[in-house]
Amino acid sequence: EALQIIYKDEHPKVKKMFKTKENLDNRLKEILDENIAAAAFELANLKNFITSSEKELEQARIDLQLLEEKDSALQKYVRENRNCSYTMGNTWIGNRRKQPSSQIM
Repeated sequence: EALQIIYKDEHPKVKKMFKTKENLDNRLKEILDENIAAAAFELANLKNFITSSEKELEQARIDLQLLEEKDSALQKYVRENRNCSYTMGNTWIGNRRKQPSSQIM
């Protein structure tokens, strides 16, 4: 714009300035388009990663819930067997005490 004050629009320096400005504007637009495309690609990848991670997290939650249910059932089974063994042991000991000593051997 400073050149336009001194020279008319037809002057070679002004024409060169306009051409340089146009080239810079075009290059800036190309760079912005490339950056926008790269950012959109990365955003799509992140979105896919988040979706995949959410699915994996949900599956891990389901697996954990199943494991907790199995663990609970196993602990219940162990408690019942301990009680059963204790009861059977006491019953056996009680029966042995009731028998006369001649029948024990």
